[in-house]
Amino acid sequence: MASIKLKGFEKVTPQSNINDLTPRIVAEDEFVYKDIKLDLTFKTDMSNAADGTAVNTSDLQDLRDEYDVTQALRNIFRTIPGQKILNPYFGLNLAHYCFEPINSVTADHIARTILIEAPQQDLRINIKHLTVLGDPDRNLYEIEFVLTLPDVGKGLLNIKGILNSDGFNTEQ
Repeated sequence: MASIKLKGFEKVTPQSNINDLTPRIVAEDEFVYKDIKLDLTFKTDMSNAADGTAVNTSDLQDLRDEYDVTQALRNIFRTIPGQKILNPYFGLNLAHYCFEPINSVTADHIARTILIEAPQQDLRINIKHLTVLGDPDRNLYEIEFVLTLPDVGKGLLNIKGILNSDGFNTEQ
């Protein structure tokens, strides 16, 4: 099986040299989780800095820590089990709830599905609080999460989004 290695996404430990025996880690290099932004938009700042060095030398944007977890959550909600060939159980298929009556019973089913299955899909997802409210006038559900990210050390992460016939979209 073929493999792709992206060296730009590896966490690198600074190496000491003759001029700097104790190199420090730059703040932007401190992260726990890192992934590719799946929208595959190119970074916009490709200009050169004042000293002539390139500000950015990569094409793809990356997501770190809480943004990476948010993207993982979006992917879980948007994926229907069976869509990923190598992991056919991945995904929650929440969009099918939009074709059922929008009421508190369906909202409860959505909440239970998320609470039980999302942490099984990605171990980083630690749901502390979840609210699912149906809005029959707009034909959607408003979903609000509070996640804990103990590995990242940022405390709580609030994510708000809507679930409609187009799928799940976050407000971030």
